[in-house]
Amino acid sequence: MKKILFWLLIVFTAGLRGQEIPGIPAERIYLQTDKQMYLAGELVYLKVFTVTPEKKPLSFSKIVYVELLDDKDSRVQVKIGLTRGIGEGWLELPLDLPTGHYRMVAYTRFMLNEGETVFFEKNIGVVNTFRSNQIWKEQSAASLQALESNNHATFLLQLDKTQYTNREKGILKLSGLPGEIHTLSVSIAGKSLVDVDGTNDIRQWEKQVPTASANPSEKYLPEYEGHIITGKIAPLQTQSTNRANEAPVPILSFPGEHIYFFEGLRDETDNVSFFTTNSTGVKEVFTTAYTPTENLFRIDLQSPFVEQHVTKQLPVLRMDSTQFDGLAERTVALQALYFYTKDWLSPDRPADFRFNMNPSQTYILDEWTRFAAMGELTIEFIAELRFRRNERQKWELSVVTNDAVWGRPLVFLDGTPIFDHDIIYRYDPLLVERINIYSGERIFGGMKFDGIAEFLTYHRNYPGLSLNQSTRIVNYAGTQAPRRLYTPDYSTEENRQSRLPDYRHTLLWEPALQTKGKNMLEVPFYTSDFAGEFRVTVEGLTKKGEIIAATTTFIVR
Repeated sequence: MKKILFWLLIVFTAGLRGQEIPGIPAERIYLQTDKQMYLAGELVYLKVFTVTPEKKPLSFSKIVYVELLDDKDSRVQVKIGLTRGIGEGWLELPLDLPTGHYRMVAYTRFMLNEGETVFFEKNIGVVNTFRSNQIWKEQSAASLQALESNNHATFLLQLDKTQYTNREKGILKLSGLPGEIHTLSVSIAGKSLVDVDGTNDIRQWEKQVPTASANPSEKYLPEYEGHIITGKIAPLQTQSTNRANEAPVPILSFPGEHIYFFEGLRDETDNVSFFTTNSTGVKEVFTTAYTPTENLFRIDLQSPFVEQHVTKQLPVLRMDSTQFDGLAERTVALQALYFYTKDWLSPDRPADFRFNMNPSQTYILDEWTRFAAMGELTIEFIAELRFRRNERQKWELSVVTNDAVWGRPLVFLDGTPIFDHDIIYRYDPLLVERINIYSGERIFGGMKFDGIAEFLTYHRNYPGLSLNQSTRIVNYAGTQAPRRLYTPDYSTEENRQSRLPDYRHTLLWEPALQTKGKNMLEVPFYTSDFAGEFRVTVEGLTKKGEIIAATTTFIVR
């Protein structure tokens, strides 16, 4: 309800002004990648932060949408969660991605009100070495852009050496850092073998941040608390009886051990929005449109990404024959890296959450005699629950309240809300490990319940659960779980002499470098088994909106 009141206040005030929304500045995004040129199948590490059009740090939206596009179609889509306007993520380039330039586009839901002209966009290059006919050959040409090694303002970037050997420790020295840093990141990666057009680094972005739009749309709600999942309610019958008098209640939950329950906000055209929180990782999503009548409705979830992007012509990515050996080496190295470090490349498991409450009573069913049906079990052993026949001769579960009267509970099976209690009545008790009872009045969204009855199976995967046609369970990708770059430690001679290959092309990716107010910082790193030229990139933003940027290079022999 507070979300609705918040947005109504914004819209009402905006209507009085007739233009921009007061107190809610326009959002802009900067997106950094660990490098500019990749191989098909490689990981792209991402860092984003949001600012105002004046480049002042902004913490408003909690989700950023990032897409990898060719000239018109989206190839990869990811969601990145923001904390205080800063987030990090990654995307995996498909193995069948053709060689070429690709557009990295980033935006928030709130930015959709201004259109694609305010989205952040940069190009990266991708080379598919598995498909030889994807490589365009031509004679070497001069670099399309010179390397800017100058430092920004008083900030100075230095290395302890200009040349290293394999598996050697290096020290990155940052001095003259501002005192109030909002965010700072550093990347060390092999220099691109191929020139990439339109890289749009932070210096270029600083000069072309779009100004605020005069008359933004008010169609898209900001995701200032968490991800908004949208959908459409549709009747399953061709002609529903009494359809005009019905108001199906949209429900969304994440099945599993914990309770995730969200009631959707439905408009007059049956569009529905679920205001979720902490939707990290790929989860199964349960949706239903609950109605006490016999009529059935379904909810079709919608993609939060832009449906159709503006078409843009991208330049051809070209290379000459002298680069083939380097590309072949990187291809072998990429496969070896994934084979030997697959555990490190797995995403960290996200922290879980559930409602902040403890059950008032727990029944572990292994301690009791099992019956053929759940209805019989509750009658014999669970005093707080009772099954009763309703006027339609269907079983309904009741819970005893604090006033010693029977009321209507919210029923869950492994985190999945069950409104048809016939399903629970006939469910096999041998599959259930425990039953939790939460007494007391509970209000979720606009619905009031007299308690919660939670049935948990042994593996929390609702085995044998049979649901009606209005219930849908689909996989849904939320925001990404953190993912660390594989960085071995060669501080000992034993580790340096290890026979485990180290073919890291990105040596260091630190998207959230902490300075703790110091104006000098030393960042250690280790070189890999790769030789050649490496580029160091430091980018950041102060709390006053000043850009921090510097680059330099070194050689590994």
